[in-house]
Amino acid sequence: MSITYPKVCQSIHGKYYIDFVLNNKRYRLKKGNKIKLKLNPNSFPDKQRRRQAELLAKKVYDHVVSNNYSFDKDSRSCELALFDRLIESKLSENLSDHYRKTLKELSEKLREQVLINNTIPIEFNEDYFKTLWSRFKKQSKLINRDNTIFSFRHSGAIDIFKRTGSITKLQKAMGHSSINVSLTYLRGLEVPELTEGDMPELN
Repeated sequence: MSITYPKVCQSIHGKYYIDFVLNNKRYRLKKGNKIKLKLNPNSFPDKQRRRQAELLAKKVYDHVVSNNYSFDKDSRSCELALFDRLIESKLSENLSDHYRKTLKELSEKLREQVLINNTIPIEFNEDYFKTLWSRFKKQSKLINRDNTIFSFRHSGAIDIFKRTGSITKLQKAMGHSSINVSLTYLRGLEVPELTEGDMPELN
């Protein structure tokens, strides 16, 4: 499923319309009727028509993407679109490579399980993702029962520290208020024993 961003065009008669391809089918729209939007760029004064056509392009694009690349409203596809936006928002944060990779893999598997098992719609609230996570854990053999979403934040913190060896970099990456908070994330991290080569040379 795909859509090209609608291009604003003008006919030889001076009428504005938007042109785009949705799921391999070409569309040319002069109004917002297709998405139940009362917007007709050509009903505005000449100087405002292009701007209104650009607004129509954005509205149509956002509507189609949020409805799982369809003009028709579908509560299930809307929820999947919201799920996708939640994941995209999380991935846009300053995350470690390990955390980012794990989140991508798990979100793809979770989305697949949601589609197969029809576990939505559910009511959206602050615990929406936690609810999906708990359902996924019950169905998946990949995740330990004791694992939580927050577990990946700890894994990410340890990964950052192992790669950088810097507690201050870890603090900045995790957004911790103090180094003491960052240190709590490293509890249980195995510290290798010192060897003779690690000791300072005495001259």
